Amino acid sequence: PVARRYDLRCRFIPGALVMWVLLWLQLVSGQFDHFHVGSYSSEEACKASKAQAKVLVTNSNSKVVCIKIER
Repeated sequence: PVARRYDLRCRFIPGALVMWVLLWLQLVSGQFDHFHVGSYSSEEACKASKAQAKVLVTNSNSKVVCIKIER
């Protein structure tokens, strides 16, 4: 998908690419751990997979998140 992206002078940058990444994150005893669950072309697809990936959250120090990546 194409997003509307702007530079520092508020000029539109055509053709900016967007993807969504689903990550599992955990912080235990000061150690950060992560796992790339999947990549998606839409936020909706990422959120749908996030709902299924909630089984990966086994304690209060872990979570699954959808992160928007733009280029």
